[in-house]
Amino acid sequence: MKKVLFIAFLAIAGLGKVNAQEGVLNGGFNVGLPTGDVSDLTSFTLGAELNYMFPVAEGFTLGPSVQYSHFFGEEVETIGGTFDVSDSSFLPISVQQDLTFQKNLF
Repeated sequence: MKKVLFIAFLAIAGLGKVNAQEGVLNGGFNVGLPTGDVSDLTSFTLGAELNYMFPVAEGFTLGPSVQYSHFFGEEVETIGGTFDVSDSSFLPISVQQDLTFQKNLF
């Protein structure tokens, strides 16, 4: 898992070096609370996202995106006793697009 994250980071960082003046590197972190049925098994989630956006046309950018989400398991009580739910992680790799219809709207 660490190797996949490292390779994805190098790929995006390499794109930034090749086209340093053409695109924009974006990143962010998130914290979340589970809802629905999954809230019985996990307590909260932490995540991070990194993407590099290439300008395709005026008001339209497109680029690769990598996000890592980690869900923390909790202890669940059942009729047969209690058991610990293990943590789970997801690594979606996708393409992101941004459309800007009007600049300086607000």
